[in-house]
Amino acid sequence: MHQFAAALQKNTSEVRIVSDVVAVNITGVMPVFDYSVWFDRAAKYVETLKKLPGEIKIDGSIRPPISHEEVDDLANRSRLPIPTEMRQLWTKGSSHSNLTYNWTSIPSTLQRQIAIASCDRFSKVVWGGPEFLSAEEIIELSHELPD
Repeated sequence: MHQFAAALQKNTSEVRIVSDVVAVNITGVMPVFDYSVWFDRAAKYVETLKKLPGEIKIDGSIRPPISHEEVDDLANRSRLPIPTEMRQLWTKGSSHSNLTYNWTSIPSTLQRQIAIASCDRFSKVVWGGPEFLSAEEIIELSHELPD
């Protein structure tokens, strides 16, 4: 508990990861987001889309996380600091992922329902899903940003 109290005494909104389970910010103790569970749920969700009628194209890949040492190496090559949350994503979740889908040839009976739920422009094609650039790509892009 001493670590929590010390972190809370620093009048800051900066999040500090104090273990794999909890983080501390000015509002108190909060659970660390579990990226591995999130990626697992996202992959399962996208997989269920294959059961839909019509055509569905799925680009599904999740690379494994990278080590803290690899993130430190990336940080040394980056022009900008790597936020704590990004470090957690890369070390606990994935270093690169693409779980996108594109649903076309939607049966006309479903097109009307989709149009009512969203709008007419999505009644013939539904697309989405998370896509995160690779850790390497993000570091490269950090050098392309203006000063």
